[in-house]
Amino acid sequence: MSRIAKAKRCPFCASESNFVECMDFGSFAVICNDCGAHGPEADGDDCDPDGDNARGRRKATRAWNRRSRAAISSRPALRG
Repeated sequence: MSRIAKAKRCPFCASESNFVECMDFGSFAVICNDCGAHGPEADGDDCDPDGDNARGRRKATRAWNRRSRAAISSRPALRG
């Protein structure tokens, strides 16, 4: 099993405070805690809180770290 890389700083506010959120239908994205920037969504495993979810978290973190500023939404994330 691969290790989950650390997410880079937010491209909008330079915050290191971010987390991986399970979105709708098993996709994952990194979200900035400070400004609400939302990274590209990545397909992953089911969002079951008791499940592993490592694949989706890994893919979302890689997408956030390789993103261009245009690929990240500066809109606050919608949380249900």
